[in-house]
Amino acid sequence: MRKSRPLKRRIHTAFHHSMMRLLTRLLKRTRESDLQKLSSNLPLRSLFIRYERIGDLLMATPAIRAIAESREGSTVDVLASPANAAVVEGNPRVRRIVLFSRPAWSTYPALWWRLRRARYDVVIDGRVNPQRITGITPLLLLMTGARIRIGAAIEGKESLYTHRVPVDRYAHFARQTLSLARPFGVDVDAVDLRPEIYVTSAECARAKGLWAKLVSDDASPRLIVNISAVGPLRQWPDERYAYVVRGFLGRYPNATVVIVATPSEAN
Repeated sequence: MRKSRPLKRRIHTAFHHSMMRLLTRLLKRTRESDLQKLSSNLPLRSLFIRYERIGDLLMATPAIRAIAESREGSTVDVLASPANAAVVEGNPRVRRIVLFSRPAWSTYPALWWRLRRARYDVVIDGRVNPQRITGITPLLLLMTGARIRIGAAIEGKESLYTHRVPVDRYAHFARQTLSLARPFGVDVDAVDLRPEIYVTSAECARAKGLWAKLVSDDASPRLIVNISAVGPLRQWPDERYAYVVRGFLGRYPNATVVIVATPSEAN
C-alpha cells in the first residue's frame, strides 16, 4: 500500500494538470471591445467568486463594495457556498447570491445554465490566497462565459485571467482582496477597509436575548474574542490573547468577556 501512494498521487497530479490545460483552452478569448468596456464608464455585470471560508468572504466585502460603486448602473453577484452565503445576505451592494456546493457534482449542469443566462461581463476570482490551484477555478470561469476574467497574479494561474493583479502578500487580507478592484479604476488606497455585514431585526433580537443571559448590566462593556484559526500558521499564541483580555479587564473591570472557539479548541 505504501508503495502505491506515490504512483496514485502522480496519476492524480497528471490528470489534474491535463484538466487544467483543457479547461483553460476552452476559456473565451477577450475581444478589444470587451477591454474597452472595462476602461469606460459603461455599467458592468460582474460575478465575484469566494465560496470558501466565512472570514474570507467577510474580508472581501470592501472589494465587493468598491466594484459595485465603481460606476453607475453596475451590478455584482456573489458566488458563495451554503456555509458562507449568509455573510452577504442583505448586503445592498450584492444583487444576487449564487450558491455553489463544491462536492455536489450533480448540481453543476444547473449552475452552468444559471451562470450563462446571467451574461456576465466580468468574473472576479476572489481567491487571492489559495493553498493550491484546483480545476474548480477554471471550470467556474468557463461556466460564466465572461470574456473579462480578473484574478491575483499567482504562479500557476497566469493563463486563466485577462487581468492579473499584483497582490502584496504582507498586506492585510482585506487589502489583498481589494487589489482586485484596481482594473475597475478604483483608487484602492482611498477605500474604507472595514468589512460589512447586515443583520435582520430577528437576528438582532436573538443576539440581544443571548447577551441578556450573560450580562446583568446592559450598559457594561462587552468583548468577544474569537480564537479560531485555520491551521497553525494563522493561530495566535494563547498568551497574547490572555494579555489582550487582561488589559481590557484592567481598563473595564465590569466588562463581560466571551470566548468564541470551535469544540476542538475549547480547552
